[in-house]
Amino acid sequence: MVVLALRCYGTFGLRWSYERIYTLTFFRIDALLLGVICAILVRSQRAKEILSRNYRVLALLAVFCAAIVYHADYTIFPYHTNALMSYGLTAVALMYACILLLTVLRPASFRLLRLLPLTELGKVSYCLYLIHMIAFDALRLYLAVYAKHWRAYERWSLILFVLFAMFLVAQFSWSFFESRMLRFGRRFNFNRPAQPQIAPVESSV
Repeated sequence: MVVLALRCYGTFGLRWSYERIYTLTFFRIDALLLGVICAILVRSQRAKEILSRNYRVLALLAVFCAAIVYHADYTIFPYHTNALMSYGLTAVALMYACILLLTVLRPASFRLLRLLPLTELGKVSYCLYLIHMIAFDALRLYLAVYAKHWRAYERWSLILFVLFAMFLVAQFSWSFFESRMLRFGRRFNFNRPAQPQIAPVESSV
C-alpha cells in the first residue's frame, strides 16, 4: 500500500515522468514482493493445498485485475497513462502473480499456459524486458527517419526481424549467462538445518 500511495503521489501530485515511475526500484517494490510471496506459497505444502482448493478465487482475482488494467489504459483522465503508471502497475503485478500460481498449482486445468512457446518465452523474458525499450525506440526512430517511403510489407519485415533478433539476444543471454548464474546459486542450501532432538533426561529419583 505504501508503494502504491507513493506512485499515485508521484504521478498525480508531483507529475513525475512515466520513465521515472516505471523504472525506479522503490516505485516497483510491490511487484518484487508479490514474486517473493508466490515463491513462499509454492514451497509450503499447506498453502498449496489451500490455494488449489480455492483456485477459482485466484482466477476471479486475475480477471478483476485485468479489468483494472484495461480501465487504467482507457480511463477518463486527461493523460490516460497516469492511471496505468499509478494503481495500474500494482494490478498488472497481481494479475500475473495469480496467473503464475494457477499455472503451478493447477497444471492440468491451465495446461495451455504451459505450452512450449510460452515457456520458452518466459525463460528469456528477463533479458527481453531489459532490451525491449532500446530495440523498440531504435526501430521507431529508424522507421520515422529512414523508412518513410517503405511499403507496408517492408516495414513489417523489419519489425519481425527486430523481434527475432531480440529473441536471439535473449536466448544468448540465457544460455551463456543467466542459466549459469542460476546453477551457481543452486549450489547453496538455504534451508534451515534440522534441529537436533534432545532426549529427555530421566530422573534417578
